[in-house]
Amino acid sequence: MKRRLLFVFLALIVLTVSTVSIFIYLKKETPLKAIRKATEAISLAEKEKSLAYANVPFQQAKVYYDSAMIYWQMENQKWFFQRAFDISIDYAEKSTRYAEEAVSRSKKSLQEIKTLQAQQITDLNETVAHFEATYKKIPLAPVLRQEWTKGRILLGEGILAYKDENYLKAIDKLDSAYVLIQKVYQYPEGILEEYFSSLPRWVQEEKEIKARSGREKKIFLVVDKYNRELKVYKNGSVQTTYEVELGPNWVGDKQLQGDKTTPEGLYKVLKKKHEKDTKYFRALLLDYPNEDDKARFEDNQKQGIVNAKAKIGGLIEIHGNGGKGIDWTEGCIALRDKEVDKLFELCSVGTEVLIVGSLTPIKEMGK
Repeated sequence: MKRRLLFVFLALIVLTVSTVSIFIYLKKETPLKAIRKATEAISLAEKEKSLAYANVPFQQAKVYYDSAMIYWQMENQKWFFQRAFDISIDYAEKSTRYAEEAVSRSKKSLQEIKTLQAQQITDLNETVAHFEATYKKIPLAPVLRQEWTKGRILLGEGILAYKDENYLKAIDKLDSAYVLIQKVYQYPEGILEEYFSSLPRWVQEEKEIKARSGREKKIFLVVDKYNRELKVYKNGSVQTTYEVELGPNWVGDKQLQGDKTTPEGLYKVLKKKHEKDTKYFRALLLDYPNEDDKARFEDNQKQGIVNAKAKIGGLIEIHGNGGKGIDWTEGCIALRDKEVDKLFELCSVGTEVLIVGSLTPIKEMGK
C-alpha cells in the first residue's frame, strides 16, 4: 500500500513538473513572428535594389537574419524546457531594423541618383547641341568621328534606360557617353583657340575691303571659311551672301599641294573659266600662290615644317557644282551653279577676293 501511494505521489510530481514546464514553454515567445517580419523587410529591401543603393545596411540585415535562423535551429535541438529564443529574436529584430534602414537609404539614394542623372542628361544634350552648332564643321580624324558617334549612341541608350527607371544601366551608359563626348568636344576647342588668335586681323582686313568697296565703287568678294559664306561687297556694303563649300581640311592656311585646305589671304581673279574650260560648270581662277604664299612656303621648307620635296600647289578657284552640303573640294570654293552664274556677271579679271578664317568670335558661335 505504501509503495502504491509513493508511486502515485511521484507520478503526480512528474506530471506537475511536466505541466508547469509545458506551460512555461508555451508562454515563451518564439522567433517565428520576428523572423517573418525580418523576411518581409529584407524582401522589400531587395525590391528597392538596396544591394546596389544601400549595400552596407542590406548586408548587415542578411547577416543578422542568418544568425537568427542558426540560433533558432540550435535551440530547437534542445529539450523543449531548455530552449531559449532571446538571442534569435534579438537578431531577427536587428535584421528588420537594418533592412528598413536599407530601404530608407535606397529611396534617398535613388532620388539623388535620379536627380544627378537628369542633370547629366541635360548637360550632355547641351554639350552635343553646342558641338553640332559650333564645332560640327571642324575636320576630325576618323577615330574621333567614330568616338563622337559612339558617344551619341551611348547617350541615347542612357536616356532610354533612365526613362525605363533602369538607373544602374543608365549610370553605366551615361558615364561612358560623357567620357567620349567630352574627349571629342575638347579637341576642336583647342584647335579653334589657336586658330582664332588671327580673328582681329581677319576683321580688320574685312573692314579695309568694305572701305575700299565704298571708295573705289568696285566689286570685292570676302569668303568667311568658318561660316561658309561668300559676301559680295559693293559701295561699302554687302550686296548679297552665298553659301559655300570648301576643302575638308579647311582649318588653317594652305601649306602645300594636296593638303585639301582652302588658302587664306587677298587674291585676284586671274581668269574666268567657262563650261568648256572646267569640269565644275564655271570657275573664277585665283592667283594662288601669290608672293606672300610663296615666301611663306619657302620659309616653312627651311624650317622643316614642309617637306623639301613638297610642292606649293595651285589652281584654286571659285567654281560651281556646289550645294552638296559637305566640304569636298581640293581646296577650292564651291557654290551652286546658278550662284556662280551671278558671280560671272558681277566679277571681272582683277576682282579682288579676301579669304579669312572667320569674322565671328568663338563666344558668339552656336547662338
